[in-house]
Amino acid sequence: MDAVVKPAASLFVPTLKSPSTASPPKPPVERQVAQTIIDSTGLSKDAFKQLEDLQAKRAAARQAGLTAAVSLRNLHKMKGETYDPGYDGFVFSTADVETATRRQHRLLDAKRAENFGYGLERHEEWPLKLAA
Repeated sequence: MDAVVKPAASLFVPTLKSPSTASPPKPPVERQVAQTIIDSTGLSKDAFKQLEDLQAKRAAARQAGLTAAVSLRNLHKMKGETYDPGYDGFVFSTADVETATRRQHRLLDAKRAENFGYGLERHEEWPLKLAA
């Protein structure tokens, strides 16, 4: 016998007249597509590689934007002005830019220490020599 479909709260639930003629319910199309992608190893590797490439490009663009925001923040600070990254179209918060600024200064300090062979006296004397 045939299955009769009756609406039940916006879902159609089949009512079976005979168990011998009932077919198993089909999964949604999205699930079928996802399973097909997972099952086909070559395609999923390609998709994974594309995802990694997109993530790498996005991370690089974010870092470039953050570096630019730090430079603009430093310019405003030099002028004695406050800086709002949103004014220049950045999506970064002021806290994000301040954190990146501190990180950038610490990395520059670490690079200078490396250049001085991690000799603390020479490292600490360097700013004094610049001021003299």
